Amino acid sequence: MSETNPKRQIFSDESKKVVPWSSVAGGSLVEFKSNVEVRRGVSFQETAGVGVSALFNKMKNVPIFADITGEAKVQFQAQSPLDMLEEAGVAVRLQAIARVAAGIGLKPNINIEQLRKIVTELPDMKGTPTELFNLLLEEIRINGVLYAQAAIAIMAYANLVATGSLFSDDEDIKPGFNMVFEAGYGFKVGAGYRGYVEVNFDSPRKLIYRYSDLAVSKMIARAEQSGLSSSQLSLIRSLQAPIVATTRLALEIGQLSKEQAITRSITIILQETQRWIISKLANVQDEATRWAAGQLGELLNSQMSKLTEPFKFSGPLSTKPSEKIRRNMNTQLGRKPDAELSIEIITQYLLGKPLQQLLAKTTEIQIVANIFSNAFPGGAEESMRAMFAYTRSSESNEVELMRRLAAGLKSFVAEVIKSPSFVSALDKVFATNKELGTLMRSACIPGIELATQVTFPYILNEVNYDRKLIREAVSSVLLTLIGRNVIRIFNGIVMKIQQDIGGLLRDASKKLNSVQVQDILRVTGKSYMRKPLEAGFQEAAKLFGDFIPQKLFDRIFDVFTPIGGAAISSYVDNLRNTSWMPRLDKVYECYQLMLSVLATKAPIFVSRIIGAVLRAFLDYLKEELERLIAIFKIQMDRLKERIIMLIQMNIANLLTGIIRNEVINKAIEKVPSQFRSLVEKAVDGVIREVVANQLMKPINDALNRLLFDPGKVLQIMSVPNNVNEFVKYVISVIEKEVKKLGAGLRFKLDVTISLPDLPKLPFVLDQPSSAIQSGSGEGEGLVKPSVSRVISLGQFTLTPSQILRAIGGVISPIELERRYFSILQYAFPGIQQLKRIAEFEVLIPQIIDQFKVNRSLAPDIQTSTFDALIVLRPAEEERSSRSIEVVLHYVGLERGERDDPHRYPTVAVFLNNRDLPLDSFHYAWDAHSGISGRQSGLLLWRTLTVQDLQEGENLLYTIATDIHGRSIESGTRFSLLATER
Repeated sequence: MSETNPKRQIFSDESKKVVPWSSVAGGSLVEFKSNVEVRRGVSFQETAGVGVSALFNKMKNVPIFADITGEAKVQFQAQSPLDMLEEAGVAVRLQAIARVAAGIGLKPNINIEQLRKIVTELPDMKGTPTELFNLLLEEIRINGVLYAQAAIAIMAYANLVATGSLFSDDEDIKPGFNMVFEAGYGFKVGAGYRGYVEVNFDSPRKLIYRYSDLAVSKMIARAEQSGLSSSQLSLIRSLQAPIVATTRLALEIGQLSKEQAITRSITIILQETQRWIISKLANVQDEATRWAAGQLGELLNSQMSKLTEPFKFSGPLSTKPSEKIRRNMNTQLGRKPDAELSIEIITQYLLGKPLQQLLAKTTEIQIVANIFSNAFPGGAEESMRAMFAYTRSSESNEVELMRRLAAGLKSFVAEVIKSPSFVSALDKVFATNKELGTLMRSACIPGIELATQVTFPYILNEVNYDRKLIREAVSSVLLTLIGRNVIRIFNGIVMKIQQDIGGLLRDASKKLNSVQVQDILRVTGKSYMRKPLEAGFQEAAKLFGDFIPQKLFDRIFDVFTPIGGAAISSYVDNLRNTSWMPRLDKVYECYQLMLSVLATKAPIFVSRIIGAVLRAFLDYLKEELERLIAIFKIQMDRLKERIIMLIQMNIANLLTGIIRNEVINKAIEKVPSQFRSLVEKAVDGVIREVVANQLMKPINDALNRLLFDPGKVLQIMSVPNNVNEFVKYVISVIEKEVKKLGAGLRFKLDVTISLPDLPKLPFVLDQPSSAIQSGSGEGEGLVKPSVSRVISLGQFTLTPSQILRAIGGVISPIELERRYFSILQYAFPGIQQLKRIAEFEVLIPQIIDQFKVNRSLAPDIQTSTFDALIVLRPAEEERSSRSIEVVLHYVGLERGERDDPHRYPTVAVFLNNRDLPLDSFHYAWDAHSGISGRQSGLLLWRTLTVQDLQEGENLLYTIATDIHGRSIESGTRFSLLATER
């Protein structure tokens, strides 16, 4: 398993997946640990991060989307576990995690070649660190997944967890390191992302051996080019076997019982010393010696992972030597020239004259031989020969041998590692290679000290340490040795992901309308949620590009170097306290950095999406109103049915009267007097027939078209006792439909009258009348006597106003008042919703103002002595307009206790959402701002050039937390004209 394919993609393609957020890999790593679970950690509750807590609580109190909630409490936690057999690394958890969220799979583009380029271009990576990184790639496999988060929640979280283990009791799970990096914000709707990366080791034993061996070899190579004295060079060279041996033991000893650990320690110490001596012999000029040493070296290397006890130098050779070499060796050993060689014979040969010559020429062999002088008494040659000859047997007193080996290594530490000459030599060697120096001074060399002061006394029952402490102590070496380059892998991946996250999130936003996302978020059918969700993704795309600053990884490198320059004895004593954190200051700085970014960007995110969220909630309220209106419409439909029924039952007589008295009265007056009375008797019946058969149909059609707007009626009823407006509205709707009849309804009235018997003589009328028709049409002005006659009164029009008067006679204001009060009870839910909408529309500008980014998230500063002031002014040292001086004054910010993160103030300054390092500021405690009346406090000042600024508007922003946990934020906006650049 190795990363030898430069084009292999590190992240799998998850772009076709949408899953519940709880199913996204890495969730267990970011879970907030209880106090019982936390070892080497600290939890910050209400006093730390007050700004975020205040914002979070403020968001929860905004009266919208009552069914959307966040966690009850904002939680902050930092941890640096140390057990490499279980979990070791760093975890910074700042979170109020969303409860309802969907994970939208992404497809980032980062391959091994890109990662290698990013990492090798990081600071302090030139030379040996790059070689070590390349070696690491040969022993690992890197895999990752990346998901966008769409959430319906109030949330604010930032988590970075990088932990690992070099042991796994599950065959399906490889040992290695895992990293989760994630961030998200939510104000009713939210967006975020999570990256999960695994760096798996195929063989931790092999990796640690190769890594430590290469590191010390490179140290020796640099020492040989550093102008050291020969004696100093010998001291440096003598480190190789002890370092590799104790580093290997750091991994293995924690997995074994004390008895097993003794055997394993003896085996590894002897094995690494034997390999080192053989490697020295392999570099001499004598051909036979080089060949023999090469044979034994290959043999030892091939058996390294299999050996459970010291190697027995016996058995046949796998490769035959040349005749010349065979004769030479046999001659020197006093054997027949053509005798066969074996492992035992070539070992005997090497430990004779070649070893003697090597001891005479190289002081480092003598230094290492001294380690074994007590375990294998005699001179250097005798001691080395006895060490090679040692095999485990029933007569072996391994405890005593281990005690003597431990004493020899302890003397080595005192006489070599602690010697001024050695310390001086290291200073020269590492003057130009910081990373190699860190590995040696904080891992490899302390590993030897740990073995002599802690590990060996523990397995020999000479000290009262528990096994967990021992594992943490030795893991402190391994975490530095392996972990720092693993962190560089994570660093490189995060750098690349942050470059691409904007585009990836924008792509993911296209899936927000998918059925899977809506089902998970429980917003199916709630179309009003789409726009704020999209707005959340767009703003997240802008904010997350630099969410994890490089400075954070710089601090994590320190956390992954737990021993640092500490004395081993005090370091181990401190480990007895399970809550003690070796690099507390650096862990706390990690926490501060993430909290600063979280606290700075949270209000920016909220301020940018709040408009979309509030509009969405307004849509939600209106959508709910539409539902209530639909229910209320049932009552309005019943009102319509009642009105139509009343009109149909009662309007005929009223219309008959209006037609009789207003429409046809003049026509009747024109009827000849002898027929008028007959017409008057018959006309009412004719009118009723016309009303029933001709006029009621269009009137009924108009009534059936009546549309009473339930929303309008709710608006009217929302005003208390607004009966008159209700009556006016109902009448206006009726009028509107009746008036659509145009000029009116046309009808014709023909009245049939019965005549009495008349004389059969013609008679002449005074004047012709069209109102009297002849039955036969014979003779002008003549009528033929008949029993009945039809008298046509003419064509008439019933006007809309006349129809409305008739309707008004049926549907009186009193009747409508009764209807008003009968349906009022059904209007109450809609009336209440209208009230909510009206109140919320008034609140919208107030809420937006409340969440403006430059407003304080702390309690009202008028009630506090804690205050922040930002002043911008031309830089006095610069006579041009190309520089400005930034002065920040924090009244009431007191100097705290550096070793206690709970009692130390925190400050962060941001320019255009970019962190301005505090070490770039001058500062003074208990200083005054120069403004009359302001109390003393912390004063920061520095110069900004136009290159630091952007054209147009710039935002300078600061957040500080005092030793009492109170937080204050202040910001100012200023503009840079293009001409000033």
